[in-house]
Parts: sequence; C-alpha cells; structure tokens
Amino acid sequence: MEQRSQRGAAKVSAVWLIVLFVFFFVALTFGYISNEETVAANKVADDAGRAEVIADGKLTAKTQEARDITEKLGFNDDQIVGSLSNLEAAQIGIDNLKAAFSDTDDTTNNYETLVPVVIRQYNGLLTLIAQKDATNADLQTQLATARESVATVSATKDAESRDLRTRLTDAENQAVEDKTALEADVASARSDRNDKDSQVRTLRGEYEDLSREAEKERLAHAARTDAMSKPLKFLKEPERPDGRVLAVSSTLGIGWINIGSKNRLDRGMVFHVVDGKPNSDSLKGWAEVTDVDESRAEVRFFDLADPYDPIVADDIIYNPVFDPTGERNAVLIGRFSGSYNEKQMSMLLADIGISVQKNVDAVTDYLIVGSEIYTDEDGEPYEDPLQPSELPAYKEAEATGVRIVPVREVRRYFKK
Repeated sequence: MEQRSQRGAAKVSAVWLIVLFVFFFVALTFGYISNEETVAANKVADDAGRAEVIADGKLTAKTQEARDITEKLGFNDDQIVGSLSNLEAAQIGIDNLKAAFSDTDDTTNNYETLVPVVIRQYNGLLTLIAQKDATNADLQTQLATARESVATVSATKDAESRDLRTRLTDAENQAVEDKTALEADVASARSDRNDKDSQVRTLRGEYEDLSREAEKERLAHAARTDAMSKPLKFLKEPERPDGRVLAVSSTLGIGWINIGSKNRLDRGMVFHVVDGKPNSDSLKGWAEVTDVDESRAEVRFFDLADPYDPIVADDIIYNPVFDPTGERNAVLIGRFSGSYNEKQMSMLLADIGISVQKNVDAVTDYLIVGSEIYTDEDGEPYEDPLQPSELPAYKEAEATGVRIVPVREVRRYFKK
C-alpha cells in the first residue's frame, strides 16, 4: 500500500514537472514575442521622435522666415511681440500704392510687381524734379540778369528824364517868349487882314451886285429859252401820289404798300400818309419802309396825327424826292456832316435814281442845301460862317426855278 502511494506521487511530480516545462517554454515564447514588439515599438518611437525633431526644425525655420518677412514687410501689431504681418492691412497698402502711382494696372497685385513700378515712377519724378530745379535755376539766373538790366535801364532813363525835363523847361520858357512875340505879330497881321478884308468885301459886294443883275438877266433869258425843251420842275408839278396802302395791322402798327424793289424802293425810305378819300389832303401820319419785296413793301407807321382816324387801306403815300422811274439830277451845296456826309448823301441819292452834278444847269432838278460853311476851299477859316444862300449856285437855282431842298428834309424822308 505504501509502494503504490509512492508511485502515484512520482507520477504527479512528473506531470507537474512537465507542466512546469511547458509553462517555461510558453513563458519563454511570450517573453521573446514581447521583446520583439518592444524593440519594434521603441523603433517606432525613435522614428516618431526624429520626425518630431525634423518637424520642429522646419516649423522653427518657417516661423523665423515668417518673422523675417514681417520685419521687411511690416503691417504687424507692434504691441504684440512676435506678431506676423496682417494680410488685409498689406492688401490695403498695395491698393493705396496703386492709387498713388498711376502706372500700375490689374497685373500689379503684389509687392513684387508693384515695387519696380513705384521705383520707376519715383525715379521719373526725381528726374522731372531735377529738370524743374534746373529750369528754375536758369529762370532765377535770367531774372537776376533782367533785374540788373532793368536797374541799368532805369538809371539811364532817370538820367535822360532829368535831362529832358531840363530841356523841356528851357523849351517851354523859350516857347512862352516865342508865343508872346508871335501873338504880337498875329495881332498886327490880323488887324491888317481885317482892314484888307473890309476893303475886299466892299469891292466884292459892289462886284456881286453888278454881277447879280447881269446874271439874273442872263438866267432869266436862259430859263425862258430852256422852258420849251426842259421838263417842268418838281416844284411846279402838282405832287402826285407815289403809291397807296394795301393793308394795315393796327395791333402791330405796320402795313404794306403797293410799290417795291422794282420801283427803286429801299429800306429806310419814309413817306407821309394822306387820307385816300377824294378831294382830301388830310395828313394821317408817316410810314417808314422796313422790308421790301419786288412789288410791295412792309412799312412801320409812326407819328399818327389822330388816333381816332387811323391809317387804313387805300390811303395815299407821298415822298417829294422819290421817283420810281425818271432820271433826275441834283447839286449839293453847303456843309454835310452828322448822319449824312457828302459822299453818303451822293450814294443815297444814286440809290433812288438821282445823279449828283457839280454845277446847276438846265437839267438840274434839285438843289440840296447843307449847313453853313466855316472854311474856304483852301481850308482857311471864314471870319463869319458862310451861309449856303450866299453861294452863286443857290442864287442860280432860285432864278431858274430849281427845287431847293434843305438836307433836313432829305433826312426826314430817308432814315437809313
């Protein structure tokens, strides 16, 4: 019984020994496996550590690069240490630069493209400023030269002015002396001339009286002789109407007459308007030609005699020196000035078919008389103005029945 018990115990011990060996090998296997994983894990950790070191180095480099860019570019917050450039502020800076420098365009959108443009335009401005400075320096030089010249000229002018003033004073004093002497000579000469003029006028009056009597006889004889061949003078003819009123606009104060450019009518001619009723010679007013057609004309009415007896159609118009068909001749005597000088009067008369002659003769129709004459043919002044009625042409016109028309009457009928 004791022997069986020992064999049984020996079997158990062997089993446990085997189990222990199994566990040992299992533990040994697990230990080997764990050691391999630990080695692999350590390798991964080492690789991760090295990658982290590399990443930290790159980050440090990029951060330093960003800080270097910020240091050059700016646009960061000075109150925060290590702050980087603000992109929005940098873009505003770019926009401001583009607004300030006109050579930029849509392709100039960063500092790399903007800086060359700014430098180029800035250098251009510097060149322009240098040119302006050079021009200004040249102008300053010219101004200094001009001032020197002006000072020299002014000094010369002042010296000449003083010399001329002295000479002028001397000349004035001499002139006063000469004037006094000349006035004495003139007074003596005028006294002599007045005596001579008095004698001449006396002799001329006696001569003119004799000549006038002889001339009257000659002209009277000539007038009687020419009466058979010469048309009757305007003064001797009964005044006939030159036309009539066609229509009237009472609200506008205008009307139309039945004569026009084919009748030698021209703007500015004036007619007096007479009642057109038979056997009536009542003056109604005046009509001035304002527009001319071929066969009619527009007129402006003025100086109406009676507002209750207005100008109407079929009233008659007259102008004593207007003739639509005939050729007439006139002589001008006296002085013509003001609105009509002698040349203008001749042109006005020519427009209405009146030729201007030198002297009164058998074909003269009008003697148009101007104002008194102050100088003779040589330009010497008369002592008293000479009246046109004292001229031989006036007396000859009176003797032969030529129509004598004062210039004021012509002005009255022609408002050109």
